[in-house]
Amino acid sequence: MEGKACQVEYSNKTIRIKLQPNKTQEKQFLYQASLCRYVYNWGLARRKEVYEQTGKGLSYNQQSGELTSLKTVNDWLYGTYADCLQQSLKDLDRAFKNFFEKRANFPKFKSKHKVSPVLRYAKDCRLERRYIKLPKIGWVKCRNTYEFGKIKSVTVKRDKTGCWYATCVTPIPIIPPVKPKSAVGVDLGLKSFTTITDGITYQHQEAPQFFRKLEKELAKAQKGLARKQKDSNRRAKAKLKVAKLHKRIRNLRSDFLHQASRKLVNDFDLICIEDLNIKGLGRTRLAKSISDAGLGEFVRQLEYKSNWYGKNIEKVDRFFPSSKLCRACGCINDKLSLSDRVWTCGCGATHDRDKNAALNILFKGLRLFGIDSSEVNQSLSLGKTNGMLAQSVEARIPFI
Repeated sequence: MEGKACQVEYSNKTIRIKLQPNKTQEKQFLYQASLCRYVYNWGLARRKEVYEQTGKGLSYNQQSGELTSLKTVNDWLYGTYADCLQQSLKDLDRAFKNFFEKRANFPKFKSKHKVSPVLRYAKDCRLERRYIKLPKIGWVKCRNTYEFGKIKSVTVKRDKTGCWYATCVTPIPIIPPVKPKSAVGVDLGLKSFTTITDGITYQHQEAPQFFRKLEKELAKAQKGLARKQKDSNRRAKAKLKVAKLHKRIRNLRSDFLHQASRKLVNDFDLICIEDLNIKGLGRTRLAKSISDAGLGEFVRQLEYKSNWYGKNIEKVDRFFPSSKLCRACGCINDKLSLSDRVWTCGCGATHDRDKNAALNILFKGLRLFGIDSSEVNQSLSLGKTNGMLAQSVEARIPFI
């Protein structure tokens, strides 16, 4: 009797591709998005009306039934895919749930001048080479370099610069985490974006500061926008110029973060990183630099890419004194300030702040993962001297 085959678990992978619709297809996108916006506003008005009359709200299922009756009266609602209208009601229902759970404000009516056109397709979408098929639209040309299997859903949206994008969700098999044969400690910062070490070598990666480099150009464009007359053609052009600058900064930062995170996932089986309080840091005087660096997005990318490719990631507690801890004697330098890039311990050891932090994070992450540091980095030919140093540091420092 043959054994049962192992069931393969899947997770969702989201990929964003740029669409290149012709003028007719773009008009269809705008028209169908306006119908979805109408249904959203109608559903919000109905919920308010019923609550004022009865003191109770409407559920999604109740409004879905009312939508069927609404379509018989207003036959022009058949101009878009039925699932797109249902998705509008689901978005409204999710907005109310977020409001009741105190995650968002009370839902507002959508305006065509303030909300970007959005269409959501839950099924009946296909992608073949450089074309994607959407219900009620047909085959739309796109810039795609990925190979898709089954497409679970597609969200079509226009950004502020007028470009259309399709966000496709496809299932991918989950790769079980591998047994680590190589590990790395990663220290995040603002001057040096990452300082990584495998126990032997160190590597600094300077923070690119994309927003800082284009800040003057952006300020000039925003100043020009503020001077334009409201609802004029020149104001629309100035607004587009500002949107393109923001998009350029966003694309540069996104490309940098994706390359940096993918390189770490490709090169190492275990990534040890500190668990930073990004929201808290975003409320300090360093808020602009924190947002420009994109530290939170970098950690998020490391997490989901590690899950995709069967790698391991270990987060070290944010209160662990990685920068202040001497890796030679185990003493903590409480007087270390943010401006001190190099410091000398009482034992005579001189430390580079970022290198010391990266090595301490590596040792702490190995201990949290349950691996002896002397057994790791075999693929990187960890020398006997470094292995003895790692063991002696772990024996003397109780924090590690």
